[in-house]
Parts: sequence; structure tokens; C-alpha cells
Amino acid sequence: MQGKAEGHTNRGKEFLTEEYFPEERRDQWIWRAKKVVAECQSHSDYQESVRWLIDFVQEYTKHGQTIAANANSTAKDAGAVSPYSDSSVLSLSDAFGY
Repeated sequence: MQGKAEGHTNRGKEFLTEEYFPEERRDQWIWRAKKVVAECQSHSDYQESVRWLIDFVQEYTKHGQTIAANANSTAKDAGAVSPYSDSSVLSLSDAFGY
């Protein structure tokens, strides 16, 4: 069964590379695609959208960092006042043989 699948895969690759998409046509298609992408990127709407997306990601990252810092300090504070600090939990587990 796997040999049949490999045969179909190879046949598909040959068709795309030799018959339908020879190197010259492939290079022309790539050049046209690059031209379309460059044209789209030059529009002000695209530029504005990319700027918004970058700003949004940066703001989201800052929020995440703030939340992480607050959680870390809260965890440290809770550990300092908790009657069940790490050492007492370890002593208790030693007492019961764990």
C-alpha cells in the first residue's frame, strides 16, 4: 500500500515539475507572485494594519509580563506568610515517611 502511495506522490511531483510547471514557468510565476506581494505591501491600508498588529502584540506582551510579575510577587508574599511553608511541609512528609 505504501509503495502505491509513493508512486502517486512521485507521479504528482513529476507532473508539477516537468509537464505543467517547467523551470521557466515556475520562475515567471514566482516573479509575478513577488510583484503582487510587493504591491500589496506598498498600500497604506496594509501598512496601517501591520502597524496596528505590531502595536497590539507589543501591548499584549506587556500585559502578560505585568501579570506574570504580579503573580510571582503574590506567590512570594503568600509563601512568606503561609503557615505551610516548604520546610514545614517537608517536615510533615518526613514524619509520615513520605
